[in-house]
Amino acid sequence: MSEQSDWPPTPDDRALLIRMLNAVNILYSMDHRISTQLARTFLRVAEDEHQTVASLASKCGISAAVMTRHLQNLGSVNRNGNPGLGLVEMVEGLYDRRERRAILTERGAQAARLIYETLVEPKPVLRRRPRTDRTPED
Repeated sequence: MSEQSDWPPTPDDRALLIRMLNAVNILYSMDHRISTQLARTFLRVAEDEHQTVASLASKCGISAAVMTRHLQNLGSVNRNGNPGLGLVEMVEGLYDRRERRAILTERGAQAARLIYETLVEPKPVLRRRPRTDRTPED
């Protein structure tokens, strides 16, 4: 005999899920290839700016080398020399110039504010993510 599930969700649960989906769509609209790892890294930086690469890596459970790649992809130029997302920049440490700390760019701060507002809005409305795969002929 199986236990009874609490699913389907209540209207309040659905509202929370819609808020979360809208928050994900904000990042998705910036780049439809954004990974969950990059989204997690961005949210960790937004949560507490000026963290070192090592500190962010530890909080995300990944190596410093992988965190550096994530931060490059979130920066102005990704690790392959192509344009990055422009959400995060690295600054020198105040007392140790070898130390690199992650901060949000203006674009990153705007995205973080929009995500926050989306998560706390009183009555969520499902926002469809923009279709980026359409051509002008569609």
